[in-house]
Amino acid sequence: MLDKEILDKVNNYIKNSYPSMLKTGYDNLDSMLSNIDKGSLITVGGRPAMGTTTFMLGVMCNLLKQNKKCLYFSLDNSKEQIVLRLISLISEVDTYILRHREYLEQNHFDKMDSAIKELSELPLYITDDCFNIQEIKEKIEEKKPDYVFINHLQFLPFLNKKQRNDAISEAIIELKRIAKDNGCIIFIS
Repeated sequence: MLDKEILDKVNNYIKNSYPSMLKTGYDNLDSMLSNIDKGSLITVGGRPAMGTTTFMLGVMCNLLKQNKKCLYFSLDNSKEQIVLRLISLISEVDTYILRHREYLEQNHFDKMDSAIKELSELPLYITDDCFNIQEIKEKIEEKKPDYVFINHLQFLPFLNKKQRNDAISEAIIELKRIAKDNGCIIFIS
């Protein structure tokens, strides 16, 4: 028999709560994720160099613009590389142009200045120095974000290739627990 406290909690949720739909900026994805609650873990998959990092940064930018506190773990790029990509996304100045100064024009500088100002006002934390699940957990507990993005989970050091799949599975289970314990939504790729 179900516990009365659980039934009362669910009944109260149904009658009094108006869950806010996740707004990633991608309508089809928002529709699919409409029932996602805090404590969820979302996996973003794709082949190497197919845009998973850009996609996750795009989702994060859209959440940041809604004043959602985000924590981004980069396991393969430096903070500076991630910020450069964010400036490119927000300013809509292609990263190729940003990296090749001879193509930069005054309107690019104006857009980048605006993007930098916008970035400085967003509730965003980027870390590139966490190398295991315990460090990730501690950073999440410290920053208390609404959303967490962990890019390239497979770059965490795992024991050896034979045990790698088991270690990744354990890491995913632990991240789900961390999301639930901290009331955040975690995106991993």
